[in-house]
Amino acid sequence: MVMIFTLVSAAQEWLNELSDGQRKTAQAKEEKRIQDEEEAERKRFEGKRVTVESFIAWKKDFELEMGFTLKKEKEDKNKKLTGRELFLLDKSLNQSDLKFLEDGGDTIKVDEALFADDEELDLGIDDLDIDNLNELQNDDSI
Repeated sequence: MVMIFTLVSAAQEWLNELSDGQRKTAQAKEEKRIQDEEEAERKRFEGKRVTVESFIAWKKDFELEMGFTLKKEKEDKNKKLTGRELFLLDKSLNQSDLKFLEDGGDTIKVDEALFADDEELDLGIDDLDIDNLNELQNDDSI
């Protein structure tokens, strides 16, 4: 009986060691698989490194594809100078304004016929009640 017990105990130990070894290898394989998946995911998000040269080449291709360069050239040709740019570039414009003011250019002729219909405009002032107007004035003084 003692001999059978010894044999069974040895067999159990051997089976436990074999099972532990298989479990450890399976666990190591699973960890390796997870690590490989994470590495592949990281590489997928990392992409290609961009250098100045590669960006410039990509930008030229992109602009050609989208037609930006043609649009920019057309805009540059059609672009008018702003008032400030005109005065900064051409100093004679300052002198012409001074001459205009000296010649009496500050008198402006107004055609009053254009404003003859102003009396007919409804500005909503007539609808205000005098009491409301007084209240508004009192509120403003507070």
